[in-house]
Amino acid sequence: SFLSRRVAESIESELQAWIDRESIESLVIRLQLLPSESPDSDEEAELTHLLTQFRGRLSQGFNRELQDLVLKAGIFSELETILCNPDHSKKLREESAFTIEALIRFNKNVFVGQVLMGPTIKSLISMASISSLEVLCSLIKSIKSPLVDEIESNDEILSIIKFLSSEDLAIRVLAFDCVLEIGYFGRKEAIEAMIKEELIQKLVGMQRSELGGDLIEVGKCEEEEEENRGDREPEVGEREQGRHRGERERYLEKYPFASCVARFAVQLEVGEGLRQREKRAFKQEILKKVGEASLSDAEAA
Repeated sequence: SFLSRRVAESIESELQAWIDRESIESLVIRLQLLPSESPDSDEEAELTHLLTQFRGRLSQGFNRELQDLVLKAGIFSELETILCNPDHSKKLREESAFTIEALIRFNKNVFVGQVLMGPTIKSLISMASISSLEVLCSLIKSIKSPLVDEIESNDEILSIIKFLSSEDLAIRVLAFDCVLEIGYFGRKEAIEAMIKEELIQKLVGMQRSELGGDLIEVGKCEEEEEENRGDREPEVGEREQGRHRGERERYLEKYPFASCVARFAVQLEVGEGLRQREKRAFKQEILKKVGEASLSDAEAA
């Protein structure tokens, strides 16, 4: 009956609220008891487990009572303290970064101010790990132009551009993802800062590498897949996956820097950060830089 459902929902709500209170209390106690230098492996493992559980709860969607508990407990500040402490292990700092990202997804409007005003972004960039750059890229997508403004005002554009020269391919790919997001959301000052740090010349070099090329060659990827498959008929799941991913996505998995100059230029053109006249000016400047960095007229074209 209707009354029975209401009673059941009420009991379920109260039970979840009790579980949330207990979970938050346990997490806060563990965060506050964490030594400032090199916690032992058991302490770190327990805190990692609690943070994973907390992220799982946040992923279930917005809940005002849970938000009030999080704010009252000051969890964001505790996480930021761990993230910014180089004496903690990389794994623990990354777990804190992932949890900050989860808080932004949970309610960006409430927690974005703490990201913009605190040292979170600087710490993510200084860590220079795959996970920290994944979180940075996610935060740029979520917070958009205000976060790009903060990155530019703190002179961190150069650090991101330097990651494009990393020996670690995963770092280079994530750095390029960040560059594309900055291109989409960045205002004039951020784009100027990237171009000043010779971004276009770097992108031309990346496109020239074995992981570059042109997206017009995307058909080659299809031909290779057909040869590898031989006469085997693709299964239903494969056909469905192919429809969703598309030729372009599969090609970029093999050649992540294909047409990277054009992809950056498109981000500026369709993005939210620039006025139309600024877009036109940057387009001409990019074409000029490409011509200067190219080895031949054919490459520039």
